[in-house]
Amino acid sequence: MPRRFALLGAAALIALAGLALWPAPDEAEKTEPGAMEPTDWFFRQRAFPHGAIDAAAVRDANRQSEALRREAARRGGAAWAFAGPTNVGGRVTSLAVESAERFYVGTGSGGVFKTTDGGASFTPVGDDVLSLSIGDVALDPSDPQRLYVGTGEVNGGGGSITYGGQGVFRSPDGGQTWAALGLEETSTIGRVVVHPTNPAVLWVAAAGQLYASDPHRGVYRTADGGQTWAKTLFVNDSTGVVDLAVNPRSPDTLYAAAWERRRRPDARRYGGPGSGVYRSTDGGLTWSELTNGLPGDANVGRIGIAVAASRPNVVYAVYSDASGDPRGTYRSDDGGDTWTARTPVGNSPYEWWFGQVRVDPTDPDRVYYGSLSLYTSSNGGGSWQNINGIMHVDHHALWADPTDPSRLIAGNDGGVYHSVNRGASWTKATGGFPATQFYTTEIDASAPERLYGGTQDNGTNRTVTGALDDWEYIYGGDGFIVQVDPSDNQYVYAESQYGGFARSTNGGISFLYGLGGVSGSDRKNWKMPYLLDPHEPSTLYLGTQRVYRSTDRAGIWAPISPDLTDGPGNGNLVFHTLTALDVSPADRDVIWAGSDDGNVHVTTNGGADWTDVSAGLPKRWVTGVAAHPTQPLTAYVTLSGYRWGEPIAHVLRTDDGGQTWEPREGGLPPAPANVIRFDPDRPERLFLGTDAGAFYTEDTGLSWALLGPGLPAAPVLDLDLHPPTQQLVAATYGRGMYRFDLSQLPTAADPPPSAVGLALSASPNPARGSVSLRFTLPAPGPARLAVYDVQGRRVAVLADGERGAGGHAVRWEPGALPAGAYLVRLDAGGRSATVQVQRVR
Repeated sequence: MPRRFALLGAAALIALAGLALWPAPDEAEKTEPGAMEPTDWFFRQRAFPHGAIDAAAVRDANRQSEALRREAARRGGAAWAFAGPTNVGGRVTSLAVESAERFYVGTGSGGVFKTTDGGASFTPVGDDVLSLSIGDVALDPSDPQRLYVGTGEVNGGGGSITYGGQGVFRSPDGGQTWAALGLEETSTIGRVVVHPTNPAVLWVAAAGQLYASDPHRGVYRTADGGQTWAKTLFVNDSTGVVDLAVNPRSPDTLYAAAWERRRRPDARRYGGPGSGVYRSTDGGLTWSELTNGLPGDANVGRIGIAVAASRPNVVYAVYSDASGDPRGTYRSDDGGDTWTARTPVGNSPYEWWFGQVRVDPTDPDRVYYGSLSLYTSSNGGGSWQNINGIMHVDHHALWADPTDPSRLIAGNDGGVYHSVNRGASWTKATGGFPATQFYTTEIDASAPERLYGGTQDNGTNRTVTGALDDWEYIYGGDGFIVQVDPSDNQYVYAESQYGGFARSTNGGISFLYGLGGVSGSDRKNWKMPYLLDPHEPSTLYLGTQRVYRSTDRAGIWAPISPDLTDGPGNGNLVFHTLTALDVSPADRDVIWAGSDDGNVHVTTNGGADWTDVSAGLPKRWVTGVAAHPTQPLTAYVTLSGYRWGEPIAHVLRTDDGGQTWEPREGGLPPAPANVIRFDPDRPERLFLGTDAGAFYTEDTGLSWALLGPGLPAAPVLDLDLHPPTQQLVAATYGRGMYRFDLSQLPTAADPPPSAVGLALSASPNPARGSVSLRFTLPAPGPARLAVYDVQGRRVAVLADGERGAGGHAVRWEPGALPAGAYLVRLDAGGRSATVQVQRVR
């Protein structure tokens, strides 16, 4: 019997009652993705070890990073410069088209871009307001200058799923200014539909969180332009709505595609009995499930739905099953009362990554469906033809020109493409847009104009000129770490997901297998770590669950460590792997290794013996280890993850080979840290890439400052530094690469503002003898006051324990410490304040 839902309190009661833990995985749940599937690696490292992310912690980090970016923009000064590429593109999730010349592109994690010249050039809009993860972009049919954006990508993988969106936004002037319309808790939005003739009425399809059950799913309706919203369709706390379609001649009739989905760090089920097609005949106030001729069992996955504009009684629905395989195509000729099965379409085993079906605006029998490839049918779904042609794969958006249906615009994981002959041939938009999701970056040390980088779903790319628009694809799959031999740049190393490692001896023109000697049964992370020895670049190190070394440029590898993880673990999940490696530039026998399960090991004798130095570190996914340029036992570790009711450091330093660790994150937002790099000429200066931006320190990490304006609010996953040219390059996950000229930096970082209510002062300053230190705490709790020299070494701990709210005083007796500058740091309540004290004789 069809389910019915009305605009009453029932939905809210069902939502509250449905808040429960997921059941254990069942046989229909798939585990680790295959080699070419979108992965949840991005989520896993940020959710470890809890398997979830605290939304409040994310909001706190976002607020702090937004304030820092505003302040950096206000101050001005040296800024980041975009380094490309514009010709690679990135994942397109939505198209909002006014005409073939003027349209908007929503991207997975790069924001919204606008073109007014048919794609010859693109401009970002809303960067300072919108979440860069975009679910849908829609134009008001009655005023194409009025633009709506639903944030939070609804596709179930590929990285941007980690944080979700921030609700719905509206621009009245083509993207120049924006207003938030609420629905912040919806997390992901599959569709925004504006009433064809009444701009005050909108409908929103909310899919909800992917990794958690929540009551904020379903169809939302507003009749006052977004001032207030009512949830009018709710199925259960694991079922959201991924697609909406409206009858353009009778807008009170709408169709909604509900999708039940559950994903965990180690398993997923992309379907269930909650999935189905619903219809409303009263403008979205009430809904009924359509079942006559449609699948109604528990093996229903994602559904795409579309109405034929030229004959609105014709409706199409394309189904996948709960595991992601194509399930069927269905057509109704009576507005949804009855349905007939047509030929199934789709060509991937993960159809949950797609789901967009579109109908020719003048021919109800011509249909398009985007899957791994793009398909069309000219007989109402009776048969299908692959029209992908030269296009990139993975299709998420398509538009057919209502004035000339032979003109198409397609959006996929490689960007935007045009056709003028219904898909018989395609050309890529010439302008491109900076939405490439980079995992890594590499500067060719001997030719620093050459930049390399590994990308999500677009392989390994490079520019040999430093231009924005001439990047070339040199290695396949998802691209990860790239290394160029600094002594001979004919040797180039690249990798794809799960350790697809290769080497080139001709400057990256061709690649050879590079894992000779590495056991095929070893566990390899989605991003397997490897590096060139800083003492001798013909020697390389690589990490599976153990460390390997090659002394012949990756010809043959041999293990030099045991399993350094907590593995092997259970099931098919690739976990308990090494994720970070570094070799000390001061002593080649000192090698560091970090893992996804929170372990850090070090050897001081070239791998003969390894010591677990994880004690004292938070239990988080290790994203990086950086060895000090001149001090063999000094290193930094960066960690992913968020706090869960406890303060955790994301950057830590050791001066004793890992026996003890000291937090070094004064002034940083509490966001995942992804990479840390030394300035080898000034080791007290370091650079840090985080999910909240790029930062630098002049005092070994006791205080950090945002590194210049101009970097979009996309995670910075990698940094590379070329000391001779003072060039720093950042790889962002969603907005390409950026360069910063370090010669423009001031001599010292502006000290970060103290947290509200947290204050620290020193008197006298300068001082010959003792120093009076006064500090104020906004709330009672543990507080720590410590003193550091200019090398970042701790020389004194003046307070370490519970303190009440309000003012406190501590005296520091420097004793026989030499004259010079010292930094006093106060840590309390997960925040810090610092003051520099000058000791004189």
